[in-house]
Amino acid sequence: MKVESTLAVQTSIAPKTGADLLIESLILEGVELLFGYPGGAVLPIYDAIYRARDAIQHVLFRHEQGSIHAAEGYARITGKPGVVIATSGPGATNLVTGIADAMMDSLPLVIFTGQVARSVIGTDAFQEADIMAITTPITKHNYQVQSASDLPRIVKEAFHIASTGRPGLSWLIFLRIFRQAIFMKTITIQPSICLATSQRQSQIHCRSKNLQTLLPRQKGQFCWQVPVYFMEKHPMN
Repeated sequence: MKVESTLAVQTSIAPKTGADLLIESLILEGVELLFGYPGGAVLPIYDAIYRARDAIQHVLFRHEQGSIHAAEGYARITGKPGVVIATSGPGATNLVTGIADAMMDSLPLVIFTGQVARSVIGTDAFQEADIMAITTPITKHNYQVQSASDLPRIVKEAFHIASTGRPGLSWLIFLRIFRQAIFMKTITIQPSICLATSQRQSQIHCRSKNLQTLLPRQKGQFCWQVPVYFMEKHPMN
């Protein structure tokens, strides 16, 4: 089999913020309801929720512990992962009791919490807590997200981990990445396939980790569309 590929790259004009990219990733995972309580480290997420209010809804609580227990109930009833948002430091530690309870009961939850900037981690900065160390024993998997361009991949992995095998919790900790400007370019790969007359079926495997869709074109041809996210050198103000 002979494969000759052609590449076409199309780059989006207007950048998105990391917060918008996060909400879009949640919508793609089928999330319709969020539970949470806002705080300084996650306020850009709430701006993005407002912009996407027709597609996703948020339930506001008066305490983070209420939001995590509500997400537990949602996961029990629907079987879908409950999604919780809280700020850094005390906002994150207020979730610990509910997280331990959900882990014991094998409930799928995905938790998003803020964190201080990378440059001040370990300096006892305002509302800083080593939430990764605190929650590792009571979660299925933890992420400390340092780049907004990694959000689509990490969110998809987090939902997969939370809902497959023995259900459990995925925790994503964000290091002040929500105002980073993210551009997307779509790489289209259109291979030309020459098949032997006796060979009626063939499979082509794309090595890209970002493979999203395999679209049939003409007989014996396929087209891959691979979204790639990248950042500017400086965050958006």
